[in-house]
Amino acid sequence: QGKRFSDKKPKQYYEINGIPILEITIKKFTNINFIHKIVTIINKNHRKYFNEIKSKFPNIDFINGGNNRQESSLIGLKYIKHLSSKYVLIHDAVRPYIDIKLLNRIYSSLIKYNAVIPVTKVKDSIKLVNKKKVLEDIKRKNLFFSQTPQGFKISELLIAYEKIGKNKLSQYTDDAQVYSEIGKKVCTVSGSEDNIKITTIEDFEFIKSLMEINSVIKIGQGIDVHKFKKGNKIKIFGKKIKFNKTLEGHSDADVGIHALIDAICGALNIGDIGKLFPNTSDKYKNIDSKILLKKVNGLIKENNAKLVHADNTIICERPKINKYSLDMRKIISKILGVKIDCISIKATTTEKLGFLGAEEGIAAMSIVTIRKLPE
Repeated sequence: QGKRFSDKKPKQYYEINGIPILEITIKKFTNINFIHKIVTIINKNHRKYFNEIKSKFPNIDFINGGNNRQESSLIGLKYIKHLSSKYVLIHDAVRPYIDIKLLNRIYSSLIKYNAVIPVTKVKDSIKLVNKKKVLEDIKRKNLFFSQTPQGFKISELLIAYEKIGKNKLSQYTDDAQVYSEIGKKVCTVSGSEDNIKITTIEDFEFIKSLMEINSVIKIGQGIDVHKFKKGNKIKIFGKKIKFNKTLEGHSDADVGIHALIDAICGALNIGDIGKLFPNTSDKYKNIDSKILLKKVNGLIKENNAKLVHADNTIICERPKINKYSLDMRKIISKILGVKIDCISIKATTTEKLGFLGAEEGIAAMSIVTIRKLPE
């Protein structure tokens, strides 16, 4: 529920670089060869927040949790016990900066010891305090902070939960406590100082800045050209403009959006518009290019990225584009889910030179800046 964090919405649905924390965390566990199944345990009252995330991960199960963390763990364990997997990793959704090296350390140790948690050394002096008065200095030599994911042999952790009973679970704060309560040993591996659990707004701002500092800025360039044919209107950046010609193309020949899509594809390193939407396919015959751009915007998010800015230039003698620029920017910014200031659309001519100067067609150029979060 994240009550300590904010009363606006649960912390796992706050966004970093335009991506919900829960989605960032889930992605960290996908495409890892020793992970066979991902189950996300959610609060059923959060449906308006997680529905979109759920739709992006058709192979991941989203199930309703319990009244507290440990009830939710037990529900999850019972849900997965029929699977062929022998081990489980239980992770806090609000630790989005988990890295593959830590996951490998946990897994390598887990197959030897049946119960493994990551820990970090306590560095500060520890005081036992009551009513603002120090009662005792506690030696920190053997004190560690525990983290997640915590790994267990599924059958043994289930036994521990069943022995303790559902009514007593609320007094425990992690799965390792439940496991050790029945006399089982828990082994440790070195955790990560960056594997912070987001509990407060300050934690969120720190993780957000950490991820943005370690993000990569990528630039993509796109160029497209369409020739004129007989007609009475053209469409550029989704804006219909009355004209004495139209543009020829397999789709709606929106030269602006096509250049923009190519630039985005370049920044994401996923090919080009022809690869994504081949002009040999009837599926894209006369399709509205705004639909294509919306699909590409989904790919931006899938790649843990966010569009920072798009600078677009239309090259033609006629029609005069600048008077339509604001409407075009509004259309594109809405599709991409960014502020209008992130979209620049301008026009120029070739001073009557070449095929563009001869008014045989229109060209568009797009340069896109994208921020990609660390994997």
